Amino acid sequence: MSASVLDAHLSGCRLCGAWLADATRLTRAARLRSADIPDLSAAILLNAALPAARVGRRRRVLLFGLAVVGILQILLALPDLFGLDIDMAMGMHVAHESAAFNIAIGIGLLGVARRPARAAALLPMVLTLVGLLVLLGARDLLAGAVPIGRLATHLSTLVGLALLYALHRTNEKESPDYAEVRAPGSADAPAADDGGIRGVA
Repeated sequence: MSASVLDAHLSGCRLCGAWLADATRLTRAARLRSADIPDLSAAILLNAALPAARVGRRRRVLLFGLAVVGILQILLALPDLFGLDIDMAMGMHVAHESAAFNIAIGIGLLGVARRPARAAALLPMVLTLVGLLVLLGARDLLAGAVPIGRLATHLSTLVGLALLYALHRTNEKESPDYAEVRAPGSADAPAADDGGIRGVA
């Protein structure tokens, strides 16, 4: 049925015209009626803020640990740098190379402690280093070419690798949307936004 025929019928039929008026009124009333939707924003923010707070605490512990290991790595390089030795005598150039490498690792870990997003970039290099140290250190130890005391100086690098990997995993788990979410009521919690979505009426 065409629109013109329908309009002509409605203009001449009192019952159909009355039905159309009632239907239009009911439809408008249903659309404009306010919906009683509970405000769930507090519960949603709480569920988002608690995991974010836990991730934040874990991140701070890992960053502190990386800073400590980075400083220790640099301190371990000082004896080689100044011609001393840690349970093993080495040639001057080899000692200086070892010191330079340890300092580089230490500064790298300190850099990640300052900029956590760089953990993924440093991880492959430190992982390769530790893997080679384990393989070559075990071979040299069995051959009697290196004392235990010298191998013990590499423990800080192993700890640094563990902390670096844990920080990398923490970075992956943290949702960007909740990176700045704070627990409700905390001092640095974001102010409530009156323009937020409360529901669709």
